[in-house]
Amino acid sequence: MLPTIIAAKWGVGGNEYREVTDLLRGYLSAGTKELRAANEFFVDHYPGRFKHLIVEYTLPGRKALKSVTFEEGTLIRFQK
Repeated sequence: MLPTIIAAKWGVGGNEYREVTDLLRGYLSAGTKELRAANEFFVDHYPGRFKHLIVEYTLPGRKALKSVTFEEGTLIRFQK
């Protein structure tokens, strides 16, 4: 079962993020294998800088809102 993605942003920190909620939802619903927090999936709007993906989500059957940060290059996996 897939998490419900509330919000996702990709960037370097501060005000330097791009909204990628719809992209992440699309990758997850398509069953993308080996989905990574990487430029190939979320576009490199900040060349030469280390980025990260921040995701807010809920799990099926749960009300608690969770937030997780994925460092650039890591696999995107959601914990129960």
